[in-house]
Amino acid sequence: MRIGVADEVGWSRQHLNARFRREIGLPPKTVARIARLKRCLSLRYDTGLLSWADAAAASGYADQPHLNRDFRMPTGCSPTGFHALMTDRRRVLTGDHRMTHLRRRCPTGLSPEGVPRKRPAGPGGR
Repeated sequence: MRIGVADEVGWSRQHLNARFRREIGLPPKTVARIARLKRCLSLRYDTGLLSWADAAAASGYADQPHLNRDFRMPTGCSPTGFHALMTDRRRVLTGDHRMTHLRRRCPTGLSPEGVPRKRPAGPGGR
């Protein structure tokens, strides 16, 4: 039997979720996803792990699609697209203005400036 925070404080899960959301502004699950993603980014960039797969596994992601889903939620990009953005940011800050092809790497709707793009209409103008 798993004992959760709600059980420890004597509240129902619904009450804990509502109170958490009211105080923090986000549901507990979203905060947990952000914390896991932050850990993954820290492992990838701060400790020098060689691959996204290693960082994802060490952060508790079940598989690559799980990481990709959680990554796209706040960033709008895949891990590879995010890496391209970070590389471009470092290049701008250091005076090296060679830019990567962001539109190809972040096709999820963000322009290189971080502004959401309109998706092209599908067949039949939809």
